[in-house]
Amino acid sequence: MRDSKAEILSFWFSEISPRQWFQPSVSLDERIRNRFLVIYKMAREGICDAWKSEPEGCLALCLLFDQFPHHLFRGKRESLDMADRALSVAKYAVSKGFDQALPPLRRRFVYLPYE
Repeated sequence: MRDSKAEILSFWFSEISPRQWFQPSVSLDERIRNRFLVIYKMAREGICDAWKSEPEGCLALCLLFDQFPHHLFRGKRESLDMADRALSVAKYAVSKGFDQALPPLRRRFVYLPYE
């Protein structure tokens, strides 16, 4: 089985540029949908909950629940379905001090669910 957590982080922080993070893009939406929709659905069902045991895992879940839905379901109500779950993971990460173990740029994505 592939390391989906590492794949999420590599995609977000290495394969795409920061200017793409918040810019609507049909092609990026399609890339994320093709590559991460299955893992998003698995995480939504709790299959990836063990990722919460470490900083990078919490970060991957925050991305998966807070950022990726905007690409997976652009313009649809479903894009906000996991907002509460993203906030729960973010609060857990902060309570464990995991946010402080991440570089500042990555840490930002643990805090975004609070907005």
